[in-house]
Amino acid sequence: YDIEDGKATLRNKIDNFALAVGVLRKTAVASPAVMQLKASLLQNLKLSLPQGRGPKAMANTACPEFPSAVQATNDVANIFTQAFGSVDKKIGAASTKAAVMNVLQTSTNLLAWNNIGHGNPGVIIQWNSEPMWSSDFSSATNFSGLYHSVVLLNSCNVCASPFSLKNAIMSHNPRAYIGGIISLPVARSEFVDVDF
Repeated sequence: YDIEDGKATLRNKIDNFALAVGVLRKTAVASPAVMQLKASLLQNLKLSLPQGRGPKAMANTACPEFPSAVQATNDVANIFTQAFGSVDKKIGAASTKAAVMNVLQTSTNLLAWNNIGHGNPGVIIQWNSEPMWSSDFSSATNFSGLYHSVVLLNSCNVCASPFSLKNAIMSHNPRAYIGGIISLPVARSEFVDVDF
């Protein structure tokens, strides 16, 4: 993507893209202890008000061209459904800036948000190359969905200097913010966790 005058433009698309392997790492295996820790974390997240509105979790990707992003979003949505019983899954054209921002701004139930896609220190790209800028997370706008939720942005450099996106989201008091610090491979979090 090129970003110029506030507009993100797709510069180059490579079908069936696979990152070149620079360094071989042992593939991570989720141990029973890790799975138990995850289950415990999900159990502890069940703290939202019962009379709230909106889904308890959202899993989205604006990247249907990456089968692994679609599969991982489906996997995350299934985990969220098992843990919370309520998930809003948005894939491809459903993962628009307006749709994602609506959940983040209006949900009072949201406990977890997982976005898989493209980004940089100041932006997350949604469907049709539409950017969600750090400035879109203005402290003057209510983001009840972000309050006390866990935010996992599986996108490149969204937790890198100058941290404008991270700082803007953190201003709305999520429980945790997790994002990529370098260019991430498109894969399950267990395989890329060393890059967060």
